[in-house]
Amino acid sequence: MIQIQKYTAVDKQIWDHFNANAKNGTFLFYRDYLEYHAERFTDHSLLFYKKNKLVGLLPLHKTKDMIISHNGLTFGGVISGFRMKTVLMAEIFASLLLYLRGENFQKFIYKPVPIIYHQIPAQEDLYALYLNQAVLQHRTVTSALALNHPKYYSSLRKRCLDKAIKSNITIKRSEDYVGFMQLVKEVLWQKYTIKPTHTAEEISYLAGKFPESIKLYIAYCRQEMLGGTIVYIHKQVVHLQYIALNQRGKQLHALELIVDYLVNKYYKQKFYLNFGVSQGEDLYNLNLGLINNKESYGTGTIIQDTYEINLIKDVV
Repeated sequence: MIQIQKYTAVDKQIWDHFNANAKNGTFLFYRDYLEYHAERFTDHSLLFYKKNKLVGLLPLHKTKDMIISHNGLTFGGVISGFRMKTVLMAEIFASLLLYLRGENFQKFIYKPVPIIYHQIPAQEDLYALYLNQAVLQHRTVTSALALNHPKYYSSLRKRCLDKAIKSNITIKRSEDYVGFMQLVKEVLWQKYTIKPTHTAEEISYLAGKFPESIKLYIAYCRQEMLGGTIVYIHKQVVHLQYIALNQRGKQLHALELIVDYLVNKYYKQKFYLNFGVSQGEDLYNLNLGLINNKESYGTGTIIQDTYEINLIKDVV
């Protein structure tokens, strides 16, 4: 029998310790990250126990009639220990759905952790979703480069990289999150009329909380900032959270040098360099220019899914 406990601040140390030792945990699931934007989301995270032993966590937030894992994160899902088994996950979901119905939620939205973030295979939740007739609501394409594989830069990327090397560009770690996020804000608004997910103050705060997991790398030509990237460093994955270049940075092909710098820096430490999603309104619901650029570095496709379970109808 699975016991379900709603998270409270008293559980912070227990939660964080379990996440640190989970087979699919990331720093995104630490409470300090989950709660940096607590005013935007009403938390309803859960802890799962069997025979008084903690076996899983689930970051959740709620709306009036919906429970979601988790719109404040790129992905959510059950955080599993290394002893998680298929039948145990099925038991967790059976108890979870009973609990959610008892709380009068009508829909359950679930975003599993993509496979590249698993230290060992951890897709027991996908089978539990199938058993409970979850419906695939959305599928997102993200592009990842295998760092332990020979480089497959396209001939164009190689030529651009050669030009960047000859331009005397240097890549340095920086703490100028405010200056860089201003560039990100300008680029995103100009290209897509959207704002960054994080404000400069939020990303600075998070970088201070997680200095080994959030880092900013800037490309300079002499003293001029050409652009850069904020990376999220997970156990196995380096994720390019934000990328932005000014016009001169584009002309000098600074992005090619930044990517190559990160590949060479992390290829012995991590498995993947994740370039992020390429959704858009072009052919096949993709931003074709964006995904073609990412794939020119030799990336392959990783899927990020969102599932929905209707909690009103009976589920077999």
